[in-house]
Amino acid sequence: MSWREYHELTSHTPESLRRNAARPRLETMPDPFRHYEGVPVLDLPADPPQPEDPALALLSGGAWRHAGRDGPAFLSQLLFHSAAISASKRVPSTGYRYALRVNPSSGNLHPTEFHFLARGLTLWPDGLYHYRPSAHMAGQRAIATWT
Repeated sequence: MSWREYHELTSHTPESLRRNAARPRLETMPDPFRHYEGVPVLDLPADPPQPEDPALALLSGGAWRHAGRDGPAFLSQLLFHSAAISASKRVPSTGYRYALRVNPSSGNLHPTEFHFLARGLTLWPDGLYHYRPSAHMAGQRAIATWT
């Protein structure tokens, strides 16, 4: 099956949404936040201030000079403004609370995951990390062995 055939078979249409109007049961939903048990967790500074450099300067590579000097604060700003929880809401009929993310999934139940490599950041071991938006922390998934 080609990707286009798969896309056509799995795409939603107004008719398919009306036919399958069943709502997900919030009480049986999986945890929307991935956590890896038993990994070292590094705290990111809470309530990071607005970045000093404009976003376009960061994207063009001109502002990365701050990263090595103050790695945790830089990562806190970057992840807070691109991947954190922006608000939470409550379903009035059930009392169920759910999080709204800065970078949401496409509307289904798949969580948005952020993994990143850290290298040469002050106070952080080089390695692979997973961002935990529910706690604004990073779990170390692997230690780097740069050659």
